[in-house]
Amino acid sequence: MAKQQGRILYICKIPAAILSDLYNQGTIAVDVWSSTHQEGYQRQPVITRARKFAKFIANNGISPTSILLYQRDTSNGVIFKDNSLVIPNAGKTDKPLLYLVDGQHRTLGIAEGYSQDYFKKDTELEFPVTILVTDGEIDPIIEEATQFVTINTEQKRVRTDLASQQLLKIRSTLHGSITKETRLEIGTKKELKPFATSITNFLAEDEDSPWFGKIVRPNTTRAPSGLPSQGQFEDSLMDGYIGDSVIEYGASAGYTIAELLEVIKNYWRAIFILMPDSINTPENYYVTKTLGIHSLNSLLPSIFHIKRLNKIPTKTEFEKILTKLDAFTEEFWISGGEAGSYGGGKAAFSSLTKEIHKRMLN
Repeated sequence: MAKQQGRILYICKIPAAILSDLYNQGTIAVDVWSSTHQEGYQRQPVITRARKFAKFIANNGISPTSILLYQRDTSNGVIFKDNSLVIPNAGKTDKPLLYLVDGQHRTLGIAEGYSQDYFKKDTELEFPVTILVTDGEIDPIIEEATQFVTINTEQKRVRTDLASQQLLKIRSTLHGSITKETRLEIGTKKELKPFATSITNFLAEDEDSPWFGKIVRPNTTRAPSGLPSQGQFEDSLMDGYIGDSVIEYGASAGYTIAELLEVIKNYWRAIFILMPDSINTPENYYVTKTLGIHSLNSLLPSIFHIKRLNKIPTKTEFEKILTKLDAFTEEFWISGGEAGSYGGGKAAFSSLTKEIHKRMLN
C-alpha cells in the first residue's frame, strides 16, 4: 500500500491468468462511453490492438508499466490484507468491483492471449497493477475520469474526443449543465473547451442541423467518408487564424449556446446550398475535411466584422455574401482544386483562411 496526498494506492502484482478471469467475468471492466451511457469516458477496446499486445508478450515481450484500476466503492470487498490484495470472486457480474482507467488493451490482450492460445494457463506471467481508492468525498466517477483525462492528454497524446466529453461532464458537475439557454463565458481556451464540445454535440444531434448525423462521434468507427470527427470539429470552433475563434467571438459578443448554434447552422446551410456535392459526396471535396472545417469556421468571425451582420444572420443573408466569392464553389474545394494546394496542418489552415479573408475584403 502507498499514499499520495493522503490518498490510498494499492500497488501489487496480479498473475495474468487471474487478471484474465477477472476481466472475462466483469469483475474488472472498462466504463465505455456511448450515446445512451454518457457517464462513460472510454472507447470500445480494439480487439486487433489487444491481440497485437498478446502476441508481443507471447514472443518474450515485457510490459513493465502498471495497469491503473479504480475502486469506486470501498465496501465492495476489495481490500489490502496481510500484504495481499483481496478481490472477491463474484463470478460473472454486470457491476464491476474495479474499473480500468489505463491499460484496457493490455488487459484485454492478456485475456485474448489465453483464449487464442498465445500462452498457456501455467505460463508464468505477472503484471503490475495500481489501484486508486475513492476517498468517499469526491464523486468517484468524476475523479476516475479525471485521471483518465490527465493520462491521455498530459502523459500521452491521443485523440481526445472522449476526454472532451468527460471534461464537459466535469464542468457541468462543478458549474451546472450547459444547455442551449446557457450564455457563453469569456475565459481561457481550457475554460471554453466544454462549450465547443456542447455545441458540436448539438450540431451532430439536432435534426434541423446541416451537420445532423454527419460528425463522426466518439466510439464510432471512422469510415473513409471525408466527414470530420467530433474532436476535429471541436478544434475548428476553438482555433482562430485571423482574430477570435468562433467560440471566443460568441463569448465576447454575449451569445447563448442556442444563438451561436443558429448562426453556425445558417452559415453551413448556405455553404451546402452553394456546394451541394460537397456534402452529398464529401470524400471528393475538402469542405468537410479538416482543411475545410478549420478554415471555414475560422472565417466566420471575419464575415461578421467585414460585413457588419446582425447578431443572427439568416441562411439567405449568408448565401448572398458567400455566392460573391469564388472560394465558395465546388471547383475551388474539389480534390485536386485550389484549396488542396494549401496542404495540411495548422499552417495550411491559417494560410487558406487568410486568403479567403483577403478575397472577401476585395
